[in-house]
Amino acid sequence: MGFRAATGKRALGQVATPPPAAAALAAWVADAGPRTLLEPGAGSFAFARAARRLLPDVRVTGVEIDPEALGNFPAEVVVGDFLDPTVLAGRAFDAILCNPPYVRHHYLARAYKDEVAARLGARFGVRVSRLSGTHVYFLLRALELLAPGGRAAFLTGAEWLRARYGEGVLACLRARGWLRALLAVRAEEQVFPGVLTTAAAILLEASPGPCREADGLTRAEWLAAVAAGGVARPRRAAEGVPLARFFRVRRGVATGANRFFVLTDGEARAHRLPPACLVRCIASPRDPTPRWLFRARRLSAAVRAYLRRGEEAGVPERYLCRTRDPWWRVEDVAPAPILVGYMARARVAVLENDGAVHLNLFHGIYPREGTPAALVGALRRWLASPGGQRALLARARAYAGGLHKLEPRDLLAVPLPDALLP
Repeated sequence: MGFRAATGKRALGQVATPPPAAAALAAWVADAGPRTLLEPGAGSFAFARAARRLLPDVRVTGVEIDPEALGNFPAEVVVGDFLDPTVLAGRAFDAILCNPPYVRHHYLARAYKDEVAARLGARFGVRVSRLSGTHVYFLLRALELLAPGGRAAFLTGAEWLRARYGEGVLACLRARGWLRALLAVRAEEQVFPGVLTTAAAILLEASPGPCREADGLTRAEWLAAVAAGGVARPRRAAEGVPLARFFRVRRGVATGANRFFVLTDGEARAHRLPPACLVRCIASPRDPTPRWLFRARRLSAAVRAYLRRGEEAGVPERYLCRTRDPWWRVEDVAPAPILVGYMARARVAVLENDGAVHLNLFHGIYPREGTPAALVGALRRWLASPGGQRALLARARAYAGGLHKLEPRDLLAVPLPDALLP
């Protein structure tokens, strides 16, 4: 097993499948009349139960890594890691229904994810990012086990589909012609009760064919579209000159342990840290009061004492810290004149910055060479205006509960109004 922490539902990525969603995905798969059905991460067999109501004679196989999660259901049960190539080796299934476990890459052992990513990437001719979670690996592994002409339906969160690593996988599926539909629920609707995520259905068929895609669906529209295999919706056309024409965007410093690396004036004085190892920073959109970023270069006695405190507190074992050499050397990021919040609900934070380094709850916007100085101020004012806020939220990745996330390339794609252009 390749999980860093293999206990609890979070470590195993277990999220219950809502019965209405299971019924909709099963309806599309059942329409092809499969004789065999595989449910990876079977748990209580939510999909198999829905499918068998439509196909009483379908032969069901379930794979589950956690025996305690298994429900009582008449099926062939395989206890093991679905991503292990020896599990179900040499077999193929007419249909696959899956709500894959969502285990972030941080919780996967490096050797494990390197092996899985390399193996599945080579199988489908796609570079699988090591930032991928188990849901991506489950999708590719399922396609290995899908019989020619077979159907597979996946229930996932929608956020990863717009991430760079997600787009690479989808491009591979489109190129093969296997992607039949990509259907996402609008952010305001909740499909997974009590879970802060949106929902999407990925419908696949192991034979070339057209694809229908739609997002922003209501829950009722989405359930109907999934069962029917898609719904025709026009794609939004790009408009305006993108922000990237005049600006570049850089995420903020990721310290890996803000409680250690970010200090108030009083904390810096209490530890007698020299000014040479302190850089003015802005850590949070909720509290933009400048703090001090501990960025050691010369190891004075006071600096060494502070580093020992960090070691005693276990800071070097934090995820980002243990990937650095030495663990305390944070990255250099130049101050940006405009800061934009990384996460937002009703409003995206936009700040004018006067020389402070931004941490990773912000993105910094920097003018490219040749960009008029007046455009910098004009852009900041527009981004903070109602029109700019609408443009930012339109490009952000929406999560359930009204949460929005902006990646650097989302920000770069924001179209600028004609009135702003030089």
